[in-house]
Amino acid sequence: MSNMFMFVLFLDLEKTFDYIIREFLLGLPRGHVDPQMQHFLNIGLGQETTQELLNGIAQHGSVLYKLGVDPKVAALVNSLHTNTWFRYEDLQTIIVTSKGGRQGCKLGAIIFNMVYARALTMLRTKLEQHGIILQVRWNYLLFIFVVRTYLLMLLFSCVVVWFSFLLLLLVLSLFVVVGSFVTFCCSLIILFSCFLIIVGFVVICDCWFIF
Repeated sequence: MSNMFMFVLFLDLEKTFDYIIREFLLGLPRGHVDPQMQHFLNIGLGQETTQELLNGIAQHGSVLYKLGVDPKVAALVNSLHTNTWFRYEDLQTIIVTSKGGRQGCKLGAIIFNMVYARALTMLRTKLEQHGIILQVRWNYLLFIFVVRTYLLMLLFSCVVVWFSFLLLLLVLSLFVVVGSFVTFCCSLIILFSCFLIIVGFVVICDCWFIF
């Protein structure tokens, strides 16, 4: 990992939805007449990106093909995304889209997620080939420490709840016998005891759900 650059990549997924390359998932559009290279250049891809995309499709095929989707279903989905268009109310002409998912279509999110997953898989494969992927090591001592910490929290919470109940019973007993000032003090102690009981139960429930 020495002598390597590091970077953080941020993606705007909302905008990415409108810029995914459909051919990644669906293959080339139905009825296309341009050569494959020219088709991708026409939709705004660079020469290097186009060549890499063509190599990936030639090697692995489309995502639907790789997943074993029935060819008729794949052709139907492809047709739904060929020459898609939309229009604004103020415009008299339509706008044809060649990239991105169909806004408002139930398939849009599915197609986006499948293309995004394929891209992440390819990125991970390339990083692994260069030995850049970081592996998380399992440390059983850390697990033991976490379990011990939660057990101690659980034990402490049970003790707090138990003593709070005893304190509450004691205060209620004094509340019956003594005067107004002590009554005021007892009320404060009762509120504090109830607070401790609630906190104790919250911690106990938290530990219970974690385990």
